[in-house]
Amino acid sequence: MSRRLRLSPKTAALLVALLVVVAAVLIAAVAWYMQRMKQFEPGVETYHYDVGVRFEHAADAKISITNRGATLADGNKTYPLSANIVYYAGEKRALITTAMLAVSRDGRQGRVEYFAEADFGGENPVLRDGDDSIEIEGGFLFDGRDTYLFLEKGTLVVGETKLRFTPGACATVTYNANAEIYLQDAAEGISKNTEEKEVTAIMEGGYSIDLGKDILRKDNTELLLFTDPSMLAPLK
Repeated sequence: MSRRLRLSPKTAALLVALLVVVAAVLIAAVAWYMQRMKQFEPGVETYHYDVGVRFEHAADAKISITNRGATLADGNKTYPLSANIVYYAGEKRALITTAMLAVSRDGRQGRVEYFAEADFGGENPVLRDGDDSIEIEGGFLFDGRDTYLFLEKGTLVVGETKLRFTPGACATVTYNANAEIYLQDAAEGISKNTEEKEVTAIMEGGYSIDLGKDILRKDNTELLLFTDPSMLAPLK
């Protein structure tokens, strides 16, 4: 006949207390890990643009993802990033701070997560997300709202104004209001009033993008871009 193990009330209470402590430690560890997953330390000097201004940051600056979006902490200063692109100083690399839609010249589309890097130093741009590296032929990234990061050469047309750009340039366009254009490593941005003006990026790959209405045009066809990149599968 088997015997049931009976614990004294004192031993049972100690066991319950121990389980509670272990559970609390595990929860804290998971919370700490999840928080670390939402922080990034570039380890080198960086800069970003906003409202036409270039902001430069020290190598020990930290970028965090919160419920309100991305922020960059540099010493005692904190900068809200929203979808702003963070560039590595002296390099042809950029870091994205929100999930973005990636569109390649050959028609591939997919999601690229925050803290992914775009490298423009080679013949073709390379997107790096953790241990994954994807080489694509041209294309662009789009945050689903107003911000574009161009991965190939092109010409930006705002009314009668034309501006050539190289890979790594970005633009934030508010429909029928304003366009902010940033060329990589520029001292400052370029701001244009877009009221009643179409803002078009004519890309080297043989297509164009209406940056105000978020429409891709190629071969006499139009494609409305996804406005929620998080709903898409990762780019392959």
